[in-house]
Amino acid sequence: MEFNLSGKITFEDFIAFYIYYLKYIFFRGWRKFVFLFLAILFVCVMIYIGASFVIVLVSIFIVFLCIFYKKELKKQFYSNKFYAEEQHYLITIDRIEIKSENTSAILTKDKINKIWYNKKAIYIFISSNFAYVLPKTFFENNDLDLIKTFLKENYEKKPNGT
Repeated sequence: MEFNLSGKITFEDFIAFYIYYLKYIFFRGWRKFVFLFLAILFVCVMIYIGASFVIVLVSIFIVFLCIFYKKELKKQFYSNKFYAEEQHYLITIDRIEIKSENTSAILTKDKINKIWYNKKAIYIFISSNFAYVLPKTFFENNDLDLIKTFLKENYEKKPNGT
């Protein structure tokens, strides 16, 4: 069985990947407790100082952070020529071939660090912080679910002893 996929990654696809990635980084394991502690601390400060002042201050901070971060992501997205090009993926049982105008890569099971899935895309990581993004627009009809199942069966690392 093999799958041929192609398409272009949009800035929205890129943003969706980063949001998904950041959720994973910040809200897993012990980090959840740090955020819970900070939320409790924030509520205590609101009660002590006055809720309206803190809400305005935090709102301004969040707006500036979003503006700065979106500009930074735009710079990253548009500086990567791979995202601007039409991408072609050939997924087979033993390898994934990725081609674009200026790039060619072959991923085998041992080169794949991990694979993440959500309703919008499949993310194939070759390191802890670099992933190939296959957005839903690359797939026809119900191919997304079929390819998810195929990748889980053939590319995800199995625990030792199985």
